[in-house]
Amino acid sequence: MKIAKPAFGLICLAILASNIVTMARWSEARTLPLQAAPFGRGPTSLGVPSR
Repeated sequence: MKIAKPAFGLICLAILASNIVTMARWSEARTLPLQAAPFGRGPTSLGVPSR
């Protein structure tokens, strides 16, 4: 058990580091221009066709 706890901690740390690197690569999702629709109400989210 003395080896299992640090090994599990290292595995969790590796997963966390991988997630941070992956989120840093998703920069295009944060740089998209905002739409004219209010937040959370895109033209197709309500089932109404856009104008």
